[in-house]
Amino acid sequence: MQDLNDKVTGGSLTADEWNQVPSELQNIIENSGQSLSGGDLNQVGKGVAAYTAAGDAYRDNGGANALSLIALAQLQTPTQYLDQMRIRTIANATNTGATTINVAGLGVKDLVNQFNAPLAGGEIVAGTRYEFYYSLANDNVVIVVPSAAANDLPRGYINGYDTDKVSATAISILAGSAKNAANDADMLLATDLGKELTVDWVAGGTPGAPAGGFPSALTLTLDTWYRVFIISNGAGQVDAGFDTSPVAANLLADATGFTNYRQIGFAWYQSSNSQIRDFDQDGDNFIWRQKEISRVFADIPGTAPDQTELLVPPDDGIYGYFSASIQPNVNSTYAPVIVFFPTDSAPGYTIDATTADLLTQRINDESIAASAGNFKRRTVGSEVGWQGNDTRTNLGISTLGFQFRR
Repeated sequence: MQDLNDKVTGGSLTADEWNQVPSELQNIIENSGQSLSGGDLNQVGKGVAAYTAAGDAYRDNGGANALSLIALAQLQTPTQYLDQMRIRTIANATNTGATTINVAGLGVKDLVNQFNAPLAGGEIVAGTRYEFYYSLANDNVVIVVPSAAANDLPRGYINGYDTDKVSATAISILAGSAKNAANDADMLLATDLGKELTVDWVAGGTPGAPAGGFPSALTLTLDTWYRVFIISNGAGQVDAGFDTSPVAANLLADATGFTNYRQIGFAWYQSSNSQIRDFDQDGDNFIWRQKEISRVFADIPGTAPDQTELLVPPDDGIYGYFSASIQPNVNSTYAPVIVFFPTDSAPGYTIDATTADLLTQRINDESIAASAGNFKRRTVGSEVGWQGNDTRTNLGISTLGFQFRR
């Protein structure tokens, strides 16, 4: 548009000069998708509102590690990168390493995280909405992660964050939201992660291309329970990994800048095939895809309290899911009864074979008699206690899974 500010009182505009003014207004109206209407005197305002609402939104036509953004519809775009310029788009492809972005043909810029470090891969997932901003000081574009400062979630909250085995030694972590262990920060994950148990920790990773999740200070050991953690930093970036420490001390030592953590599960690294044992998770419940025989079907050694180790984590507060079957052998005198209990709270009575005692135990759902059943009992150091009424009773126990209150 021509500079018309030098016109003074008493001067006049030529027809061409005058037409530039309404043409600018008309372009605002039509570029926002409106048709000119003499009966609507708010069209310029509506056009400005359209630019306010969607002027920083672009369509991504780029590839895996090179975003190429173009304007939506006929909306005009900036003529140069501006400090703090906001950029929004839906990613066309998932990145696998260092990534660049070109906004409306203004030039290629490096994409970095909030620590001004190049992206490593997995931060951008195809079909997901993202927000960025331009940093004039660093001449690059920064990906925006959800802020943890809001701290809006209630104490102890967790939703999502289920895990699943995706390869012999890797798991996926589903998107979710949760309070951290200290209940002073929110941990918000928009896209699924993938983590590999046998590779040292690095940021990022997807279920299809898991990144390392193992602390460099530990030695990978078979027949070991590894805790699964989500972690986050002050800017709200969420990642994940494994550790044996209940406070993720080794994992956080590798994950520079990450201070928040919350345990979301366990992985059993078994010696039978050097893999993570197959499991299904539903919230707090972890079920083995194949039951583990914990006590081979055999006579019980006596009528005093005894215990069996289940394939469950040894933490306090773990509840084991197990199946048990009993039957008398040919020399049994009584109908067999087995009572199950936590090993730190054995029943304070002697189990006998009287009709009244058997009836009471069955009503209290404490026992099985000449039968089989599935049970849930609190474990202590992975063990469940039991007590029988006849040494000539056969007992078999198989672990089905466990409950871990995340």
